[in-house]
Amino acid sequence: MGDTNLVELSQRRRAAFRERHVGMIFQDFLLFEELDALTNAGLSALFRPRSERAGIRARAAEHLQRLGIQDGTRKVASFSGGERQRVAVARALAANPDILLADEPTASLHRSAADALSQDLVALARDAGTSLIVVSHDERLLACMDEVLTIADGRPADPADADDTDADKRTINHA
Repeated sequence: MGDTNLVELSQRRRAAFRERHVGMIFQDFLLFEELDALTNAGLSALFRPRSERAGIRARAAEHLQRLGIQDGTRKVASFSGGERQRVAVARALAANPDILLADEPTASLHRSAADALSQDLVALARDAGTSLIVVSHDERLLACMDEVLTIADGRPADPADADDTDADKRTINHA
């Protein structure tokens, strides 16, 4: 993985690389409303070789439990925003990715849920040995990161010089 030049790979091989090495957490959750938490979190098992499916489902259940989501038949349509994002985190980690990408994972959560998710997300990534890369404007989430790179006008900027209203914050948390 470390020596892989993604630019040189064909589109098909880049997709295979993402499938094997990258987990994603989206700002708007992207869950199937009619499914329960465990089915959503273990969804990637459906697209993996049969020999990997049980492990993915077991990790999904383990992550849900650690994140405080009870296994049950309740559909995610009835979940709060914080619960939905926790299911999305469990789904992203279930396939045991090397890299976890998170796009504004706390943006749609109230402050206490955002703070709890920030702590859990960082802890889960560290425990799994996963590199966490977050794009966020949430200063409290950024404070949890090992490194923070500020992007202003499409270029890396000194955080002290960047205007927070125009800067994107991209954070990297090394496991």
